[in-house]
Amino acid sequence: MFPLIRYVAAFFLSLLLSPAAFADDYVVPGELCRGYFLVPVTLNEEREDSTLWFIYDTGASRTIVDPDSIARVSTTLVKPGQTARMSDARSGALKFNVFRARVQELDHIIGAFGRPIDGIMGYDTFQKFLLTLDYPAGEMRVTTDMSLPSPDNREVFSTRGPDKRPWLDVYFDGRKRRMLIDSGSGTSFGVNRLERYDTLTEPVPTRVAQRLDRVEYISSARFDGTARIGGYDLPQPILHGFPRTELIGEQVMRHFVWTFDVPNRRVRITRPEDTPISFPSDYGLGANMTVSKDGLLVGDVFPGSAAMGAGLQSGDVITSINDQPVFDRGCSQVGAAPRPVKLVYRREGVEQSVTVMPEVMVE
Repeated sequence: MFPLIRYVAAFFLSLLLSPAAFADDYVVPGELCRGYFLVPVTLNEEREDSTLWFIYDTGASRTIVDPDSIARVSTTLVKPGQTARMSDARSGALKFNVFRARVQELDHIIGAFGRPIDGIMGYDTFQKFLLTLDYPAGEMRVTTDMSLPSPDNREVFSTRGPDKRPWLDVYFDGRKRRMLIDSGSGTSFGVNRLERYDTLTEPVPTRVAQRLDRVEYISSARFDGTARIGGYDLPQPILHGFPRTELIGEQVMRHFVWTFDVPNRRVRITRPEDTPISFPSDYGLGANMTVSKDGLLVGDVFPGSAAMGAGLQSGDVITSINDQPVFDRGCSQVGAAPRPVKLVYRREGVEQSVTVMPEVMVE
C-alpha cells in the first residue's frame, strides 16, 4: 500500500522517528555533497521514484519539501503553505512514524544547489538520537545509547540561544559572538557589520546567498586575527558580511566532528587529529548569479574580474557548466581553484560558450 500523504494545518513542524536500538553509531544513508549532508527518505521501496532527497540543515527550524516532489510521489494535492504528513517513511534502518514537512516552492534553492534535491530537513529531525556530523569522515551518524554530559565549555557546550536551533560562542580576538551553527551555509563565519572587524584587505563582493525568502549579496575579507571555538584556534578565517543572523558555516564545520544532543540543547566538538586549522583562499568567477527558470542569471559583473575578462555581461543566462546542465551538475565545486570552468550561456537568444579560469577573490 502506498504511504498515506495528507495535509494538515501546522506552524511548528517536526519529524518523529521510531529509533531502533542503535547502541553503536549507525551511519545514516546519504552523501556529503560539496560540504552538505544529503539524506534520502524513501516512501515506497517498490517504486524507483519514491525517494525524496533532503539537505540536512542545523540552521533550519522546520522541514520543507518542494510541491513538485510531493506531486511526484503522491496523487494527493498538497498546496504550498500546507503541510504534507507522510507515514511509513524510511531512511535506511531509520523509520519515521510520521514525517511532516511544510510545502514550499524551492526551485531557487534547487537551482542554486545544482543537484536534484527535494527539500530541507530541519534541525530537530533526529531529536530522539545523538546525531553526529563527522565532516572529516564524510559521515552522518546516530546513536540512542546516551545523552551528552553537562557543558564543560572545553568539549561540550550549551547550544541555547534565541530559538531552538543550535547556537555557540565564538571569540574573535576576545570579542564574543553568539552564532548559529548552520550546516546549510557554505560559508565560514557570517558576521554583521563586517567593517567593524580588522581585516587584511578591504571587503570585496564575492557571492550571492540564495535564501528561502530572499537573495543576499555578500562581501568577504580575511580576518586579521584568530577566532576561537572552545579550545580550538582558527587563525585568520575568511569572514562574510551577513545582514541578519550571524553564523558558523560549513567551511568552519568541516574541520570538526559535531555531536548534537537536541533535547538537552548541547553539542560536543572534537577533532580526529591535532593538526593546524587553515582557511584556503576564496576563488570565484567575479560575478553575482541568481537562479532563473532557464539557468543562472548573471547580475553584476565585477570590474577587472575573470568573468569580465571572459566577456560575460549582466543579463546572460548560463545553461551549462563543464558540459553539465546547471540544474544537474552534480557535486562538483564551481569556482574551486585552479581548474578552468567551461560555461555555455545564452544572450539575446544566441547560445555562446567561454572558458573562465577562477580567480582569487579573497587571498
